[in-house]
Amino acid sequence: FRGERSRVAESACRSIALSEKYGYLQWETMGRLALAWSRPNRASALDARERVARLREMVPGIMPIFVMALAETALSARLPEMALEELTKGQAEAQKSGTALFDPELLRLEGEAWLLLDPAGKRSQAEALFRKAREGAEKAGLAWFALRAGLALFALCPKEGDSLRCAVSRISGDRGLPLVMEVRRALFSGGAGTETAGEEEKTPFLEQSP
Repeated sequence: FRGERSRVAESACRSIALSEKYGYLQWETMGRLALAWSRPNRASALDARERVARLREMVPGIMPIFVMALAETALSARLPEMALEELTKGQAEAQKSGTALFDPELLRLEGEAWLLLDPAGKRSQAEALFRKAREGAEKAGLAWFALRAGLALFALCPKEGDSLRCAVSRISGDRGLPLVMEVRRALFSGGAGTETAGEEEKTPFLEQSP
C-alpha cells in the first residue's frame, strides 16, 4: 500500500523460500503474487493472473486484496484490459462476500485502468471513480487509500491540491515513504499552486496532525 517495491520483493523471496521448505502452497502462491507486483512487466502480470486464479480456489473470501495486486501489476505493465477484467471479478467477489474494506482501492484502480485505456474519452469517468474512491476511503478512515485516490484525482484536477495536502497530513511515519514522496513531487510540480521546489522543506503540509 505504501509503494515500497524493493522491500516487498525482499519479503516475498523470504516467504517463498520458507513456503517451499515447509510445503505451504497457499503462502507460496501469495509470495509469488507479491513478487510479481514488485517487478511489474508483461510476464509478471501474466504470472500474477495465474496466481490469483489459484488463490480463488484457496481463499475465496479475501480475494479483493489479491485482485488489487494483480490490477496494479497489469497497469504497471500497461495492460489496462487485463486490469479491468480482473477488477470486475474482484468487485463482484467483494460484493458477494461483503468485504467492503478494499472498495475504494478497487474503484481507484478501475479509474486508472480506464484512463490508461482511453485518456481523453474516459477522463470524466476516471475522475468520478477517483472522487468516489476518496470519499469512501475518508468515510472509512482508510488514510492510505484516501491518499492514493487523492493523488490520482490531483493528477487530473490540480485544484485538488489542498485536499491532497490534507490527506497526506494524516499519514504518520517516515516522510521518505515512496507514496509520500510521490505526493510531495506532485504537489511541487507545475500544477501544485504557488510553492516552488526550493521552498519544499520549509512548507509544513507534511507535518503530522496532532
